[in-house]
Amino acid sequence: ANTFVFKAESMERDRQLMTTETFRVHYEGKQGKHIGSVFGYQRGSMVFSKATHPEFFGEGVESYNTLAVPAGYEIRVAADTGTFTSLLIIAFSPEGDAFVLQEFPNYHYVSGTPELDPDMTIPGWTSKVVSHIYALGGRPYGKADHNSQFKEELGNYGVLQEGNTTPLEARTKIAQEYFQHYHVWFAPWLSVLPYELEIAKWPEEATAAGKYARIKDRDHTLDCLEHVLSQRPR
Repeated sequence: ANTFVFKAESMERDRQLMTTETFRVHYEGKQGKHIGSVFGYQRGSMVFSKATHPEFFGEGVESYNTLAVPAGYEIRVAADTGTFTSLLIIAFSPEGDAFVLQEFPNYHYVSGTPELDPDMTIPGWTSKVVSHIYALGGRPYGKADHNSQFKEELGNYGVLQEGNTTPLEARTKIAQEYFQHYHVWFAPWLSVLPYELEIAKWPEEATAAGKYARIKDRDHTLDCLEHVLSQRPR
């Protein structure tokens, strides 16, 4: 409110001149853990709800059980496989906005450390995933790491995967664009993906080859998001 120390015109000018991260630190006060953040994301932001997007819930209460994908939206899925396995279901609006509807990690975080669900098996996990994908109007076919060793195993249970050949550096940059232009939204019941987005960090410097890819750490569900966004579905 003090025009002697803050000028709105300067902020709008700097919004165009500064990097997204510098702007957030300088004007939005995001210090500490947000320095070096890949997506500048805070848990609880960019959440869609009945108030913001009533077309997903109609007359029902705001919950996953009453979720309905609007006509004209395209369902995409992607998986990250291995000891820690996860899958995301994402709906794309005709305008190209991504709505992350549900996550299916076989793990959860305890004090920042991923812990496997001891009762989860591949047949049980795939059965649950396939039923949810069909219920939302999609198909259990999507992207995964091109070097995944689990493609054939999951295919035996109905989850078909195609390797994503987009390099990590490029797919992260594409995902960044979705965040910077506010074209990605998250369901309020997600917990693992928002945590992984918030802790995603850049390395202190590029590699000798000049690559500057985000640090690969606690990102199994985040990988799924990047796999889908890197295809730029419309």
